[in-house]
Amino acid sequence: MFAHPEPVTILTAGTVTDPYSGETSESWAAPGATSRVDHCGIAPGGSAEPLMDARTPVDSDFDLIFDHDPQVTPSNRIVVRGLTCDVVGRPAEWRSPFTGWSAGWVVRATVREG
Repeated sequence: MFAHPEPVTILTAGTVTDPYSGETSESWAAPGATSRVDHCGIAPGGSAEPLMDARTPVDSDFDLIFDHDPQVTPSNRIVVRGLTCDVVGRPAEWRSPFTGWSAGWVVRATVREG
């Protein structure tokens, strides 16, 4: 659908089991962590500089537009133009209420630097 999509890397955390409690939790360093490359359109969503003591962070948002269901959840991370971003919310499908045509899927991603 897109003439010039950009590559993004979708990261999924692995799980580790605590040897003492037996509870499992997600870990980005676990051997089961995976990554896969997908392609989409990238629209900058804006930036903000929140006021914080002793730091000067910059929050940046991206809208990633896929021509297919990207199979992404809020527990994934996405590498966008070299920045590792958190997924915000669930993917949303654009669908025409008049024709039922699916215009694509949108994933919101955000990153804090600094």
